[in-house]
Amino acid sequence: MDKEYIPCPVDTSSIDLSEGLCALSEDLAKNVHEVWAAGRIADGWTKGPRNDELKQHPCLVPYEEL
Repeated sequence: MDKEYIPCPVDTSSIDLSEGLCALSEDLAKNVHEVWAAGRIADGWTKGPRNDELKQHPCLVPYEEL
């Protein structure tokens, strides 16, 4: 029996990170995007309006442009 996936993110709104940890979390987020984008590009995807058939995705831009 397949269960429906229900996302349950952790509420981090009350967590205060040090300046160093904030910078690290931003670096990690950027790296995740870089890995994702590199994989898409390697699979032949290009920047454009979302179109799975044409392998286009609007998020194939530098992290800073998201």
